[in-house]
Amino acid sequence: MKKINWLLLLAIPLLWAACSKDDVAGATTETSTELTFAQRTAGNNPYNVHNMELAYQYLIQQGRLQPGMFPEFHIRPTHKYVKLKPENIEEEDQINADTTFIALDYPLDVDLPESYFEERGELQEGQIPEYYSSLKINQNIAYSGQTELIEEMYVPEEDPYFENADEDYQPGTEQITTRAQLHDELLFTAYFFKGLEHLLAPDMNAAKGIGIDDDKPQKPVLTNADNTLILDGNNEKRFKDAIVKPLGIGKKWYPSGNLRYVDTSFPAGSQNRPLPGAQVLLRQGVTMRQAITDANGNFSTSKLRGHARFVIQWERASYNIKNHKGWQAEQKGPHQRSPWNWTIEPHHNYQYDLYLALIHVACLDYYYGDRFQLTQPRNNNRIKATNSTPFEDKDSSHATIRRLIGSSDIKLCVWQTNHSNIYGTTIHELAHSAHYEFNRPGYNKLVSDGHIEPWLPWGESYSNPVGPTARSARRTLETWATTVELMFVQKRYGLSATTPSSLNVSDRYIQLMQNQNVSTVAPIMNTFYTSCGFDMIDNFQQFHATNRPNRPNDRVSGYTIKQLESSLYGATTWTKWRDNIKNQHTNATSGNVDELFSNWN
Repeated sequence: MKKINWLLLLAIPLLWAACSKDDVAGATTETSTELTFAQRTAGNNPYNVHNMELAYQYLIQQGRLQPGMFPEFHIRPTHKYVKLKPENIEEEDQINADTTFIALDYPLDVDLPESYFEERGELQEGQIPEYYSSLKINQNIAYSGQTELIEEMYVPEEDPYFENADEDYQPGTEQITTRAQLHDELLFTAYFFKGLEHLLAPDMNAAKGIGIDDDKPQKPVLTNADNTLILDGNNEKRFKDAIVKPLGIGKKWYPSGNLRYVDTSFPAGSQNRPLPGAQVLLRQGVTMRQAITDANGNFSTSKLRGHARFVIQWERASYNIKNHKGWQAEQKGPHQRSPWNWTIEPHHNYQYDLYLALIHVACLDYYYGDRFQLTQPRNNNRIKATNSTPFEDKDSSHATIRRLIGSSDIKLCVWQTNHSNIYGTTIHELAHSAHYEFNRPGYNKLVSDGHIEPWLPWGESYSNPVGPTARSARRTLETWATTVELMFVQKRYGLSATTPSSLNVSDRYIQLMQNQNVSTVAPIMNTFYTSCGFDMIDNFQQFHATNRPNRPNDRVSGYTIKQLESSLYGATTWTKWRDNIKNQHTNATSGNVDELFSNWN
């Protein structure tokens, strides 16, 4: 945990503030439906109600569709495409916590190239992005902020009229006679009018004729002379060419797949492991479905038609991982009509994809896994996965004060480091968050004494925070978080105090810190990030076992980590935590607790 920035000290009194959120229905504004032809054909969203009406009208005009054959079918708004404009962090949290809808921090009605995301600027400290979502008509969401209605949409894939419309029809049939063909032809025509038919079936060679942007077709030119729809010559030919071959949309199918990742830190060597609890999005234009991978990394969603873009969105209701620029962290998968089976390898995207996967796994273990009965970290936790490393003199940190200015509670600066270090550091910072949750006044006092007061002109050791009060506070904070970190790392990687040294495991986890010399001044790891908490849990006496006089004298064992956590309540000094442990939880080794703590006095 790094010291708090001096410029933030003015906000210290706000450290004790708590925020709440209410579940309320989002409000939208009404827009006029009376639009000119030019307005109706503008924009890039094929699901726009007016664009769907144009597609329907064009099929009739071509003589291919007889409306009387489908008397119960009609185009009407089924969804609304909205922009959510949260003004503060509480409103943004509502978007993340509500699992009944999906929102992304970039437009959905545009086929954005990868260069857009690469060139997108970094969010400024405290800047809250706008979000885009597709909501069903009359859908209520737990979001109380400002909502802008962009446009109303008709989504045939979600229309009950086509629910069981899987009739076979001969591709290229001139006359539309089945619901399945009506669905496919209508959808294709709507996409074609926007020049986006390649998104329905990338393998159908839709870009015949004039092409731009990697052979994607140009947007067709429409006119309405004499109240008719007319395509220019090239586009008319391209449209008719598409009619006489399969459209590539096909019957409904179950999107599914399996996700895995590689962790190279296991003592026995690299392991290819299932990726559990990951949120997978299936995106078709402005509409999306979601699935969560199971313990084996498998996922599946309800049926859909046509191709879809697979996306891993690195968030769950309890935590939200941001990328190095502060935007929602994602991994974009393929755009296809078949299962997505994928393993995240260490070399992918300069190791950044695996960085996000390991952060997610650590969060999943702490929030949703067996966390030794410990308190859950703060809900709606924001975790920024920076592209910084410890070698750049940047430390990972947890600072509740950042939330007050709309930034991330946790910043991780362990990119391209040992995989066990990425996992363990994430756990460490989450442990600080949980400490704040169960004992906010005590935690804030420790932060103030250890990271703020020493740097003030009237502090006990201005510009040199090694005074006794600061040491006591920092040692309490970091020893506790280190204890939690060691417990999770021990369980995940199967380590013990006698595990032989392994090049695969981070140096700090070798023998679970039972090989570190006692220090009260330097180095910082031995001074503040001590093995004291873990020493009270394990039964390894490192002083005698190693026969090293500078190792801690450790004759304490048998405590549980839950007991140590409960004793932290109200503990604002190193000795107060010690006394709470002795007074609240006794066992056969309790008489040696003073001796153990005194190793670092």
